[in-house]
Amino acid sequence: MYFSFRTKDGKEMPVLLNGIRRERDGVTVIDCVALQMRKRIEHEKDIMQTKQRLEALYQETNEANQRLELLHTQYEKKQQELLELNEKLETLASTDPLTGLKNRRFFQEQLQKCMATSQETGEAFSLCIIDIDRFKSINDTYGHPVGDLVLSQLAELLQEQSAADSVVARFGGEEFVILLPELEQEQALLAAEKYRFATESTLLGDLHITISIGAATYSPEETDQSLLQQADQALYLSKNNGRNRVTHYNA
Repeated sequence: MYFSFRTKDGKEMPVLLNGIRRERDGVTVIDCVALQMRKRIEHEKDIMQTKQRLEALYQETNEANQRLELLHTQYEKKQQELLELNEKLETLASTDPLTGLKNRRFFQEQLQKCMATSQETGEAFSLCIIDIDRFKSINDTYGHPVGDLVLSQLAELLQEQSAADSVVARFGGEEFVILLPELEQEQALLAAEKYRFATESTLLGDLHITISIGAATYSPEETDQSLLQQADQALYLSKNNGRNRVTHYNA
């Protein structure tokens, strides 16, 4: 219950009276406590201020968490963008810009991996070097744009004719190289002949062209450079023996 007392000097003093019924020595009594309302109000103000501070702190914490989540999302987005950029840069670093094939650097890396695998497992592999016959005359007669078109379409044709595990790359100029995992000499010759025939039988742009191919099969004593030299020597023989043919290197 609420009461209003009066002090000696006549001022009103509001109080809150709390009472509880008890049994004491067989007598029913009511114990009362009178609390000045001013103290209660101050106490309630303290409680309210504490509550407000807690709410403000909660709000600040919530906003901080939201900012943190936003920063985390932005970080993940930037990280993903960086990964994608790195992948694009890696692709650009290993791709020939004209034909879209892998470039010489990538091919040589894969060649060394094939050598390491062959040394470990004993599996054979071969490679081919392909050169467009009389390509200079194509550029001189029809111009470099036509020559570039021939290179691009031949690259697409070679890729289409290759197995999924083969590596087709532009080696430079009008030369292409193809890595043929797990193929022995006879199988490599068949694969190379397939490339030669497909090229001879396909119209590239408005032109029929032919290619000469040199092939070589890896043996444990070879290095990447010596294997490429063998294929290059076989290509030289294909050129000298009339072009539009396949030759495998024989030591």
